Amino acid sequence: MANHISWLDIILINSIKPSIFVAKSSVRKWPIFGSMASACNTIFLNRASRNSIVEVTSKIKKNINTNSVFIFPEGTSTLGLSVGKFHSNFFQVAVDLDKSIYPVCICYRKNKLFTDIPGYVGDDTLIESIVKIVNSGGFEARVTFCKKILSKKLNRKELALKTQEIIKSHLNQD
Repeated sequence: MANHISWLDIILINSIKPSIFVAKSSVRKWPIFGSMASACNTIFLNRASRNSIVEVTSKIKKNINTNSVFIFPEGTSTLGLSVGKFHSNFFQVAVDLDKSIYPVCICYRKNKLFTDIPGYVGDDTLIESIVKIVNSGGFEARVTFCKKILSKKLNRKELALKTQEIIKSHLNQD
């Protein structure tokens, strides 16, 4: 589980820890990235369908014992200056299967200071985001793998809140 800033987050995490990701179904239609996501066994969530959460949860449960499954529980991306509220639905899998959660904090810096250059939010198009990143002159990505959280004795909402607080505490630390 991690905070979510950019489409770069997926490439970044996958370069460190190959994983299966849960992504919104519209990602499947993105040029180049959609094909890459499909090839990497991404689990796609149709936000318009109530049944989709049940289907996605089932796919996560099928994969969680043999793969790392990565979820961005904010359900959206932010500029990275703060952490949005974590939705608790997918934390239920960890509770049901007694799996630990590994919080991951992502932040981006330029000249040792926070930067929102990679932020993919609002009305940004994928092409605009890529151009902004390419023309930025570079920046640094920091990924912090925090201490695992045992799901035992926690319900999904407590687990989501604890994960959110841990990631928030690591955001933009030196």
